[in-house]
Amino acid sequence: MSLNRKLSFTAILSGVGLDIGCSILITAVLSVYHAILLLTQGVPESELGARVSELLAASTWLLFASSFCTVLGGFVTGWIARNRQVRHALYTGIGSLTVGLGLLLSSGANPYVSRLYEVLGLASVVPLALLGGYLSTILSPAPKGPKGP
Repeated sequence: MSLNRKLSFTAILSGVGLDIGCSILITAVLSVYHAILLLTQGVPESELGARVSELLAASTWLLFASSFCTVLGGFVTGWIARNRQVRHALYTGIGSLTVGLGLLLSSGANPYVSRLYEVLGLASVVPLALLGGYLSTILSPAPKGPKGP
Protein backbone atom coordinates (compact mmCIF):
# COMPACT_ATOMS: atom_id res chain seq x y z
CA MET A 1 0.00 0.00 0.00
CA SER A 2 1.19 3.42 -0.88
CA LEU A 3 0.94 6.44 1.38
CA ASN A 4 -0.56 8.45 -1.50
CA ARG A 5 -3.73 6.31 -1.49
CA LYS A 6 -4.36 6.94 2.17
CA LEU A 7 -3.67 10.65 2.42
CA SER A 8 -5.03 13.55 0.41
CA PHE A 9 -2.12 15.93 0.04
CA THR A 10 -4.46 18.42 -1.62
CA ALA A 11 -6.58 18.49 1.52
CA ILE A 12 -3.54 18.88 3.78
CA LEU A 13 -1.98 21.66 1.71
CA SER A 14 -5.34 23.43 1.46
CA GLY A 15 -5.71 23.38 5.24
CA VAL A 16 -2.15 24.61 5.85
CA GLY A 17 -2.57 27.34 3.25
CA LEU A 18 -5.88 28.44 4.72
CA ASP A 19 -4.48 28.50 8.26
CA ILE A 20 -1.35 30.48 7.40
CA GLY A 21 -3.09 32.75 4.89
CA CYS A 22 -5.96 33.53 7.23
CA SER A 23 -3.55 34.26 10.10
CA ILE A 24 -1.44 36.60 7.95
CA LEU A 25 -4.55 38.37 6.65
CA ILE A 26 -5.93 38.93 10.14
CA THR A 27 -2.56 40.24 11.35
CA ALA A 28 -2.44 42.67 8.43
CA VAL A 29 -6.00 43.88 9.05
CA LEU A 30 -5.33 44.39 12.77
CA SER A 31 -2.08 46.23 11.95
CA VAL A 32 -3.87 48.65 9.64
CA TYR A 33 -6.68 49.10 12.16
CA HIS A 34 -4.23 49.91 14.98
CA ALA A 35 -2.22 52.22 12.70
CA ILE A 36 -5.34 54.19 11.78
CA LEU A 37 -6.33 54.46 15.44
CA LEU A 38 -2.88 55.70 16.41
CA LEU A 39 -2.74 58.22 13.56
CA THR A 40 -6.10 59.65 14.58
CA GLN A 41 -4.76 60.04 18.13
CA GLY A 42 -1.85 62.13 16.83
CA VAL A 43 1.00 59.63 17.12
CA PRO A 44 3.89 60.72 14.84
CA GLU A 45 4.52 58.52 11.80
CA SER A 46 8.10 57.85 12.96
CA GLU A 47 6.78 56.04 16.06
CA LEU A 48 3.97 54.25 14.27
CA GLY A 49 5.78 50.94 13.52
CA ALA A 50 6.93 50.40 17.09
CA ARG A 51 3.56 51.39 18.57
CA VAL A 52 1.62 49.06 16.25
CA SER A 53 4.00 46.22 17.14
CA GLU A 54 3.41 46.89 20.83
CA LEU A 55 -0.37 46.84 20.37
CA LEU A 56 -0.32 43.66 18.29
CA ALA A 57 1.94 41.93 20.79
CA ALA A 58 -0.49 42.71 23.58
CA SER A 59 -3.51 41.76 21.52
CA THR A 60 -5.14 38.64 22.85
CA TRP A 61 -7.55 38.98 19.93
CA LEU A 62 -4.72 38.11 17.58
CA LEU A 63 -4.07 34.86 19.46
CA PHE A 64 -7.77 33.93 19.36
CA ALA A 65 -8.12 34.87 15.69
CA SER A 66 -5.09 32.79 14.73
CA SER A 67 -6.49 29.91 16.77
CA PHE A 68 -9.76 30.17 14.85
CA CYS A 69 -7.79 30.07 11.58
CA THR A 70 -6.07 26.87 12.71
CA VAL A 71 -9.37 25.20 13.61
CA LEU A 72 -10.77 26.32 10.26
CA GLY A 73 -7.74 24.88 8.45
CA GLY A 74 -8.19 21.52 10.16
CA PHE A 75 -11.90 21.56 9.42
CA VAL A 76 -11.41 22.31 5.72
CA THR A 77 -8.76 19.60 5.51
CA GLY A 78 -11.16 17.03 6.92
CA TRP A 79 -13.99 18.27 4.74
CA ILE A 80 -11.92 17.95 1.57
CA ALA A 81 -10.40 14.59 2.57
CA ARG A 82 -13.79 13.02 3.43
CA ASN A 83 -12.03 10.11 5.13
CA ARG A 84 -9.69 9.94 8.08
CA GLN A 85 -10.43 13.57 8.81
CA VAL A 86 -8.61 13.66 12.12
CA ARG A 87 -5.47 12.08 10.65
CA HIS A 88 -5.50 14.61 7.81
CA ALA A 89 -6.00 17.41 10.33
CA LEU A 90 -3.03 16.11 12.33
CA TYR A 91 -0.79 16.50 9.30
CA THR A 92 -2.29 19.92 8.65
CA GLY A 93 -1.41 20.94 12.20
CA ILE A 94 2.14 19.65 11.80
CA GLY A 95 2.46 21.51 8.50
CA SER A 96 1.08 24.72 9.99
CA LEU A 97 3.38 24.39 12.98
CA THR A 98 6.38 23.91 10.69
CA VAL A 99 5.49 26.91 8.52
CA GLY A 100 4.67 29.06 11.55
CA LEU A 101 7.91 28.14 13.29
CA GLY A 102 9.82 28.89 10.10
CA LEU A 103 8.15 32.29 9.79
CA LEU A 104 8.83 33.04 13.44
CA LEU A 105 12.51 32.10 13.20
CA SER A 106 13.05 33.92 9.91
CA SER A 107 11.44 37.14 11.15
CA GLY A 108 13.90 37.51 14.01
CA ALA A 109 13.21 38.45 17.60
CA ASN A 110 10.57 41.09 18.20
CA PRO A 111 11.16 42.76 21.56
CA TYR A 112 7.47 43.62 21.83
CA VAL A 113 6.12 40.10 21.45
CA SER A 114 5.66 38.18 24.66
CA ARG A 115 7.27 34.74 24.68
CA LEU A 116 4.12 33.50 26.38
CA TYR A 117 2.08 34.33 23.26
CA GLU A 118 4.61 32.62 21.03
CA VAL A 119 4.71 29.47 23.16
CA LEU A 120 0.91 29.34 23.53
CA GLY A 121 0.43 29.89 19.83
CA LEU A 122 2.91 27.21 18.78
CA ALA A 123 1.84 24.70 21.41
CA SER A 124 -1.82 24.99 20.45
CA VAL A 125 -1.48 24.58 16.67
CA VAL A 126 -1.69 20.78 16.45
CA PRO A 127 -4.50 20.36 19.04
CA LEU A 128 -6.54 23.11 17.39
CA ALA A 129 -6.11 21.55 13.95
CA LEU A 130 -7.20 18.21 15.43
CA LEU A 131 -10.28 19.93 16.84
CA GLY A 132 -11.09 21.19 13.35
CA GLY A 133 -10.67 17.68 11.92
CA TYR A 134 -12.91 16.26 14.62
CA LEU A 135 -15.56 18.88 13.91
CA SER A 136 -15.46 17.95 10.23
CA THR A 137 -16.18 14.31 11.13
CA ILE A 138 -19.21 15.40 13.13
CA LEU A 139 -20.55 17.90 10.61
CA SER A 140 -19.77 16.16 7.33
CA PRO A 141 -22.64 14.39 5.61
CA ALA A 142 -22.86 10.61 5.74
CA PRO A 143 -20.94 8.93 2.92
CA LYS A 144 -23.06 7.92 -0.04
CA GLY A 145 -22.82 4.33 -1.02
CA PRO A 146 -24.91 1.29 -1.66
CA LYS A 147 -27.91 1.01 0.60
CA GLY A 148 -28.11 -2.05 2.84
CA PRO A 149 -28.61 -5.64 1.71
